[in-house]
Amino acid sequence: TDKKLAIKLETQWRSELIQQQQFGFTPTLSVIEAFQSYATSKHNLACGYYVRLWSDRAIEFWSKKDYIHEISSLEIERFHSYLASSGYKPQTIVHALNQVGGAIKYAKKMGYKVQEVELPSIKLPRGRLRYLSVEEEQRLLQVLEPTASPKWMSEFTAPEVKREMQDLYDIVILLIDTGARHTEISSMRWDAINMEDGTIRLWRSKVQNESILYMSHRVREVLIRRQQIASGPFIFTNRS
Repeated sequence: TDKKLAIKLETQWRSELIQQQQFGFTPTLSVIEAFQSYATSKHNLACGYYVRLWSDRAIEFWSKKDYIHEISSLEIERFHSYLASSGYKPQTIVHALNQVGGAIKYAKKMGYKVQEVELPSIKLPRGRLRYLSVEEEQRLLQVLEPTASPKWMSEFTAPEVKREMQDLYDIVILLIDTGARHTEISSMRWDAINMEDGTIRLWRSKVQNESILYMSHRVREVLIRRQQIASGPFIFTNRS
């Protein structure tokens, strides 16, 4: 659990910091431990899910790096280029890079060896852009909850309405947790889904390339449920 991991890491940190004070060396921290410990420190916050999501993606990107101090400004620029070429929007890239910077700062705060890094400067488009708050997301999903029975729903329309509400609910879950566009989700095919490794191959028509997305727990649950009733190549079908 997150609590057990936090206790384990804190014990490890104390031991290494004592050695640092006694022998004058700066301890090292693996890339995996650095991002996992940073995500654990944020798990009680509203943004905790997204911190964990981008921490996992950073671990995957730097899978060939052993220690957090190997991540330099150049490496972060390489991560930036990868995200941009994968079709992520500037605001999403800023959010992802902030998690990298946050993990490095957190490791430094705990006394581990890191490089002084500078995050790339990214120009954001004009206009108001923001993410749903946790409360807004909860209210939206509550309205779309397919098990609800609104007063206006008759016994004749109930089955079809509930199916439509389930489709809307599932699409919204995928939109929120993947960050993909509506057209990308609504046209997604089953052959793009890999349940074994929890990935989605997403073709981004706007930039003409393919991205690999990692499923959240609830995206996986949605896909498993829909796979059991699938009747064609598409995840979402038009019943009309």
